Formats: sequence, C-alpha cells, structure tokens
Amino acid sequence: MESNYIVYLEQGVINLQDVEFITWRQNDKTLGWWAKLHLPSGKDVRMIYSDKSEMMAMIELWEEARIGE
Repeated sequence: MESNYIVYLEQGVINLQDVEFITWRQNDKTLGWWAKLHLPSGKDVRMIYSDKSEMMAMIELWEEARIGE
C-alpha cells in the first residue's frame, strides 16, 4: 500500500511497516524536532521536523501502517 511509504531526504524510501519503534526529542537550539525510526537491523533513520505537528503526522502514519500488518 502506497501510504505505508515515506520519502527520506531524497535518498530513498522506507517502508513504515518495517519500523519497530520511534524516539524523538526537541532540539534546544532550533526548537525543531528530531525523530529516529528504529529498524530491526539495529540501524535507524533520522528525520528532522520544523514543528511537532509535522512529526506527529508521520507518527500517525506509522501507527496506521503498523495496524495494517
């Protein structure tokens, strides 16, 4: 399903169903948000968002992808 994919920095595509869990925190200097999408391989994909609502939209999409398994 196409909605299970997200483009990562024009370098590739990640299947959100493969993401085991997500961690995030706010950048104290820019007040933006950093998220890490953790994969079963032990690697992670790092994402940067200018505001929390953008990040939460991605997390909601990930939740939908996980429910669809």
